[in-house]
Order: sequence, then C-alpha cells, then structure tokens
Amino acid sequence: MKLLKGGIRQKFMVILLTGSLLPLSVAMIITYGYSKKYFKSEVVSYNQNLMYQFQFNIDSYLTGIGSGIYYPYSNSTVYSILTKKSAAKYEEYETISSFMQSIYQLSDDITTVYLENTLRNTAYLFTRNLLSIVSLDASPYLIPQQDS
Repeated sequence: MKLLKGGIRQKFMVILLTGSLLPLSVAMIITYGYSKKYFKSEVVSYNQNLMYQFQFNIDSYLTGIGSGIYYPYSNSTVYSILTKKSAAKYEEYETISSFMQSIYQLSDDITTVYLENTLRNTAYLFTRNLLSIVSLDASPYLIPQQDS
C-alpha cells in the first residue's frame, strides 16, 4: 500500500493498471470458461461422429463377408456340384475355381478360401489365385502315435 501513499503520479499508475488489467483478466477467465465448454462439446461431438462411422464401416464389412459365407448355398450350380457323390469333371473344377475366386475377391483381408466336400472326401483350397484339390482320404498331415 506504499503506492497509494505516494504522489499523484503513482496513484494514477495504480488506477490505470487496475482499470486495464482487471477487466482484461476477467475477460480472459470468462473466455477460458466458455472455450473449455465449447471445445469439450466439440470433442464429444467429433468422437461420437467417429464412433458412428466406425460402426457403419464394421457393419458394412461384416455384411459383405456374411453374404459371402452364404454364397455357396445361393449359387445353385456350386450347390449341385457339392451335393453330388460322383467324381468331379473338369468343368466342375472351373466352376468351383471361379466361385472360390469370387469369395476371395470380396475383401482384401481374405487370403485363403477353403471348401470341403464331405460327400466326395475332397477339400478345395484357393490361395493366391490357385486352386488346390486335396483328397481327405489320405491326410497330408502325419499324426504321431504315442506309445502307452
């Protein structure tokens, strides 16, 4: 309080500083409060929008994959080939190959398509645009027998 006891020059400086700094400080505090509320609501709104987009993308992706899973049953040609017990012909292999290729191309995440025909004991494996046909009668994997 030594400033208030001084001369008129010191009193004038205190009044001017108080008159300019006090409203400026109050304005800064009020602005900070409003900005904090505004940015908080903006961040919440932005995050809600991102979550909605994420949900939509996942739903679309899973719907596409899901429709591919039931594709063998909706394709009557492939379904008839898979339900026959007789040996497959070359034309049937082409049909199965194009069918598996269409599933393979549903998504970039699909790396292998495996289809098993238990009536013929045959499995079809489609990887990197190549169709492999394996007989399930002779297992390609050796299972070690354990002695008791």
